[in-house]
Amino acid sequence: MSDVHTLSRRTLLCAITTLVGCSSNASTGPGGPTDMNLASGGAVASTGGATVGTTPGTGGTPGIVTPASGGTATAVTPSNGGVSTFPPGGTTTPPSTGGVGNTIPPIGGTGALPAAGGLPNVGGAPPTGGSAGAPPGITGPSNAASGNCQGETLPPLSDYTKNGPFATMVVNNTGSDGMYTIYRPTTLGQNGFKHPIATWGNGITTTPAYYPGLLSAIASMGIVVIASNSTSVTAQLMTDGLDWMIAQNAAAGDYQGKLNTTCLVTVGYSLGGGASVGAGAHANVVATASMHGVTGASNALHAPLLLLTSETDTFVVPATFVTPTFNLSAVQTFYGTLSMAADTGNAGHLIPVDILPSAANMDEHAAVIAWLRLWVYGDQGAMQYFYGDDCVLCKDPWTMPQRKNWK
Repeated sequence: MSDVHTLSRRTLLCAITTLVGCSSNASTGPGGPTDMNLASGGAVASTGGATVGTTPGTGGTPGIVTPASGGTATAVTPSNGGVSTFPPGGTTTPPSTGGVGNTIPPIGGTGALPAAGGLPNVGGAPPTGGSAGAPPGITGPSNAASGNCQGETLPPLSDYTKNGPFATMVVNNTGSDGMYTIYRPTTLGQNGFKHPIATWGNGITTTPAYYPGLLSAIASMGIVVIASNSTSVTAQLMTDGLDWMIAQNAAAGDYQGKLNTTCLVTVGYSLGGGASVGAGAHANVVATASMHGVTGASNALHAPLLLLTSETDTFVVPATFVTPTFNLSAVQTFYGTLSMAADTGNAGHLIPVDILPSAANMDEHAAVIAWLRLWVYGDQGAMQYFYGDDCVLCKDPWTMPQRKNWK
């Protein structure tokens, strides 16, 4: 990781956009950046020819994708009813389909959960606290954890930038093909706890190693996170990760009988953000979060969707890529935008990358944790992030909050 940590913002910006060219000043006209234009028929290779991928380097430094010399640029056309995933091969991946989704419980009252009976005996401590009640004046789901996630609660959080009660560990080179990374609680199934499952989607040219803070934080909430190592992740790879984890609940090994296989979430960033929306069509997904994501097939979702972006994201331009996902959505959706007034370097697309720490990174980190705790565990204290006119994502440093199909 030492080489990774020394990457500059400029270097990573170039790495993320190499498949579609890297220039010092990206145009942000009606079609989005000239080197990242999906609106006009897919990704466009920069002058110089077709793009090819390199394999990850040695010493743990992720490889990047560099343009080949000569050749013909390959355009990718979005699949029918879906969104282009612009993989290096020039093919598209249709959004995955799923069965009938979960229904959200009726809304009303503060929806406070019992004060007692929180996480049982984590680390040898007696049970302490339940999920906090809704703040005064906030109304929302009487029990945000839908039918597929009932049964587990967590102690309340006063600071959503902090980790939860579970110690965590990382398992490398796992999954059906050895090409996944797992972030998980170190001890599984303590006192009968059933762990929800999350699938993570990387930004293009990156791997899970770029997001250790966020993925560990999700795991610290008792969630097992499976992340494809692919630097051009697709909705299918994310769905495959979920399905492999589900199978482990019935197989001999660490996970047997310890997973809640009907309580799934999808989370991703950039290319992986769009893929997380596609993977959200899985029948047992209860929540999806997309950070600075390319357009995803949100019309196939059946559970709540969180969209995060920033005013200074000049790569996945909000109006070109994120807003269409919001407009397509038929589920309860919150669309949050960081103002980033102090971001004179226009590096707003890189906020979620943990190896480039910033205050904005923690703002988005906290929003994702609150969203997952709300819909997975029914944490009514997390409602303050999204409910009410004075919600956390409704005021500085956030701007222009949008809600759709809100309950």
